[in-house]
Amino acid sequence: MNKISHSSTQFNRILLSNYLGRHARSYKLCSTNYKDEQSINVDILCKQGKLKEAIGNLCKKRQLRRAVDILCQSGFNPDVTVYATLLQGCIDLKSLKEGKRVHSHIISEGCKQRVYLWNRLIDMYAKCGSLDNACKVFDKMLERDICSWNTAIGVYLKNGKIDYARKLFDEIPTRDEFSWSTIIAGYVQHGLVEEALDVFRRMQENGGESSKYTIASVLSACARVVAGKLGSEVHGHIIRTGGDYDVFVWSGLVDMYAKCGRLDKSCQVFEKMHDRDVVSWTVMIGRLVQSGRGEKALNLFSQMQMAGMKPNQFTFASLLSACAMQSALELGKQAHGHIIRSELDESSFVESALVDMYAKCGNVERAWKVFKKMPNADLVSWSAMIAGYAQHGLAKEALDLFEKMLSSGTKPDHVVFIGVLCACTHAGLVDQGRHYFESMRHDYGIEPVADHYVCMIDLLGRAGRLDEAEDLLNKMPFEPDVFLWSALLSACKTQGNIELGERAAENLFKLEPENPATYITLSHIYATAGRWDDATKVRKMMEDRGVKKKPGRSWIEVKDKVHTFMVEDRPQSQAEVVYAMLDDRLPYRHLALSSTTRLQHEKLLQGIQVTTIPKTNFALYDFKDVRFSQFIVKLKAPGLKLEIVRRDSNHFHHFRDGCCSCGDFW
Repeated sequence: MNKISHSSTQFNRILLSNYLGRHARSYKLCSTNYKDEQSINVDILCKQGKLKEAIGNLCKKRQLRRAVDILCQSGFNPDVTVYATLLQGCIDLKSLKEGKRVHSHIISEGCKQRVYLWNRLIDMYAKCGSLDNACKVFDKMLERDICSWNTAIGVYLKNGKIDYARKLFDEIPTRDEFSWSTIIAGYVQHGLVEEALDVFRRMQENGGESSKYTIASVLSACARVVAGKLGSEVHGHIIRTGGDYDVFVWSGLVDMYAKCGRLDKSCQVFEKMHDRDVVSWTVMIGRLVQSGRGEKALNLFSQMQMAGMKPNQFTFASLLSACAMQSALELGKQAHGHIIRSELDESSFVESALVDMYAKCGNVERAWKVFKKMPNADLVSWSAMIAGYAQHGLAKEALDLFEKMLSSGTKPDHVVFIGVLCACTHAGLVDQGRHYFESMRHDYGIEPVADHYVCMIDLLGRAGRLDEAEDLLNKMPFEPDVFLWSALLSACKTQGNIELGERAAENLFKLEPENPATYITLSHIYATAGRWDDATKVRKMMEDRGVKKKPGRSWIEVKDKVHTFMVEDRPQSQAEVVYAMLDDRLPYRHLALSSTTRLQHEKLLQGIQVTTIPKTNFALYDFKDVRFSQFIVKLKAPGLKLEIVRRDSNHFHHFRDGCCSCGDFW
């Protein structure tokens, strides 16, 4: 039965094809080059004079060229809907060539209802990338409605003709919500935030109604210029009007307050939101992370889960940033588990955040495992892994990985070069650092920015080439900032160069007089040189200016629990046991400086927590004295295996068997 049916269908098609072939001259526009059933149906419609239906069918099948052929060759006068269908097809396929053909046909036919069609033409030209043609259509229009004006304003803004767009806006006979939203959003996109806010105020004065898109654009403008006061005005407007604003607007309000430095206000708005979607939760978590409140971000993530909200990849990226900030490795591992269960583990965006988190939490081996499993590493992933190796003093691994990245065909950017130069700096590879610094511009057309110069000045300074470092600083195409002068000052401390150190400190006092690090470093330079009076003067100047150094904080993770402590802090339950164990093994006379007393060494030990569980490693961050860390790691005790991971402001130092991963270069 199926065979008979199939044969019959084929036979009918052959008969139909022969019939159409005999009448091909009469229906030239319906070419029989198209052999599929749909084409045959279109040919039949053309034969029957049903050209509108034929064009509609072709547009649905995305056979736009043939549809326009029928329009131009048939000689029939279509109605507005046919033109609208064809123009929409041109927009969908971004076909400017066919759009111009439709435009020519509209003009030649002198079609009525031209305002509507010309609006569609403006829209078609704009969406097909021909902004100049869109502007020409508007300029030639004899009749215009509100849609014409709004569309043209948007086109001129997109074309960068901002002044002309504003001129059109001022000439509109009547304005609707879209008019205000278009001009405000356009100003914001071009960075003209003050102008956007002025238009918003004018809208309020004229009683204009604001849509959620208008409010969102204004909030974005406030966030860009850190205009918290103006943002409060918008917030007041939202409350007064009582408009039907959705979660999108409220999320924008949360984001605006956070970017304006009013995080507490941002949290208040978030708490009062009745409806929270994954975007609002993610925005709040992200802003807490960026404001340095990683612990609160982690707590909010827990609340999000309890609320039954499913996190997305951006949520996890913010969460992983919080874990990295707090060095909360175990929480980061838990987040990793959530990611796997959420089937987001194949997202390169999230995997890059995982690599970054593990590296910043001191576990570069785990970071490498994540990176190695990535099916398609992108530039962000390569950069994260290279930076992770550099941060841990593994220069060879970082540079080898960079060469592999180049071999893979991935083109480097300025971010990955920061990781490469940091790796050279951490290992004292001056010649290689110079090579990569020069290759940025010569081989890849990347102009070095301040971060690259910081790495090079740090590298040259620590290698004792302070004259070269200062020369590079003076030849930069921009003025040195705090980080550049700080790098030079730090190098002067390492090399004991008082004169250059004083010049660097002088500039830092002008740029950032409240930073205690400058005073302390300069005082240390003087003290090392035996200039005690000068060291005392710097400390006195620091005191007179009210500059105070915040106490350092260290933390250690034992059995999935993070213990935080400061100098002379003895909160741990095992402290006395630890001190007793270390007291039996410390040859005080050999430690650090000869003037260091037993009491000072005891202070260094305070706050250490260990566990006597066999084969247990523990990580200690921000330990005060690097050399002391080297000594401690050599201590032996029954069932105790020590590995100290010390993190300074820039790098990790891994101490195993008395050796540091940086090769004692730092």
